[in-house]
Amino acid sequence: MGQLIYGKNAVVEALETKRVLKVYLSSSFQETHIITLLQSMRIPVERTSEHRLQTLSKGLHQGIVAEVKAFAYITLDHLLEILKSKTHPLVVLLDEVQDPQNFGAIIRNAVGLFADAIIVKKMHQVDVTPIVAKVASGALEHMPIVQVANLSQLMETLKPLGFWFAATSLNASSIDYRRFDYRGAIGLIFGSEGHGVSPLVAKNADALIKIPLSPKLESFNVASSVAIVLSEAYRQRFPF
Repeated sequence: MGQLIYGKNAVVEALETKRVLKVYLSSSFQETHIITLLQSMRIPVERTSEHRLQTLSKGLHQGIVAEVKAFAYITLDHLLEILKSKTHPLVVLLDEVQDPQNFGAIIRNAVGLFADAIIVKKMHQVDVTPIVAKVASGALEHMPIVQVANLSQLMETLKPLGFWFAATSLNASSIDYRRFDYRGAIGLIFGSEGHGVSPLVAKNADALIKIPLSPKLESFNVASSVAIVLSEAYRQRFPF
């Protein structure tokens, strides 16, 4: 059996991008628009028990699980084509994010707040798993994601295109994230849940930024940080 995704939104979005090979529905599933879509696309459907769906999904499946083609990361060349076509491109770089819930939420935040691509490391980074797809809730199908061996080298590749990079950091020299200018070609770097942005990547950034927060908290999780910083980028890039 191939890769599985589950949940109504995730499956419908995968249907629209023609990644679905087969769908498993609970015997009680009655979402007419989804059933009609499956019939019109001639997708094989198997009715099965709630117990089997739970075994297949290991999560909140909403009565539907789909076997899909493996998620296709884009190539670096494709990424460069996308970025060159944008007037003011914005990319999110993830430095070894390992929690699938965070990764899925980051993808959803990036789509909702108009990021153009996500760049991740090939090693020590959570892959696009069924949990990631479920949390992204359909957004996965709308976000180009590229894997690279080395983030610092990728940054050097993008700098000739006019990119400026800001890395989140709790370093004493970091500036308030609201003081950074997000209106050009921008790369925003977010670190792993346990260690943050690696020292070498942070050193190669043009600015270190931080989110002021209550002394009752040490930090936000990485998905929240992405949402907060991208919201400020959106405010600056798309003013009233």
